[in-house]
Amino acid sequence: MIDTMQTETINVRPEVARAFRKASQEQRRRAETAMAVALMSREEAVRELERIMDRMSDTAQQRGLTPEKLEELLADDDDD
Repeated sequence: MIDTMQTETINVRPEVARAFRKASQEQRRRAETAMAVALMSREEAVRELERIMDRMSDTAQQRGLTPEKLEELLADDDDD
């Protein structure tokens, strides 16, 4: 699970290191998550993706997204 983190040192090109140091906390978190998923087995990656999607769904519902609103938003995209 990605929520439990451990520090590890890896070798990267200098420009990658500079970009990571300059990145915002959110950008760093996303990069760390992407790397973790890339190194997981397929089964672990699928479980992690499902967990992330569940968390996104919970957040959307807490912010007022209902199935009806979602359907309306998706229908609006079809009009283009």
